Amino acid sequence: NMLIGVLCEVVSAVSASEKEAILVSFVKEKMQALFAELDESGDGLISREEFLLILERPQACRLLQDVGVDVLGLVDQVDGIFESDVVGSGGEKELDFPELMDIILSLRGSCSATVKDIIDLRKSFRAMNKANHESLQLIREKLEALELAADQKAARDV
Repeated sequence: NMLIGVLCEVVSAVSASEKEAILVSFVKEKMQALFAELDESGDGLISREEFLLILERPQACRLLQDVGVDVLGLVDQVDGIFESDVVGSGGEKELDFPELMDIILSLRGSCSATVKDIIDLRKSFRAMNKANHESLQLIREKLEALELAADQKAARDV
């Protein structure tokens, strides 16, 4: 009886996994068509603006909801998704379709944080901290130069 129970659990888990894979594949296929249609620049890359146009389509929203993506939450994350990897650049990056879909699917509520996610977060914090430190150092140097110039001017005026 226990063996049959374990076997049923395994079959059930495999079935759920297969259903999920088929659904994700279906959604990727349909979304690919939408991306190709709305790729205004024709370069195969999706910009932030192009992505927001896609999210305005009810069909795209339904497809994403079918795989468990919170579309409103996704809209809130758009700035972070397209933010440049170069800290302090202030620019936006464009993503190819597979990369964007991987990011979108990783943001589903059913996904748990992994060790890799924590390591990536740590790297990001370190890079931002380094950039902030460099900016502060530059500000200190400019402030010291201004103080020196002010002291020299005050000494000449006396």
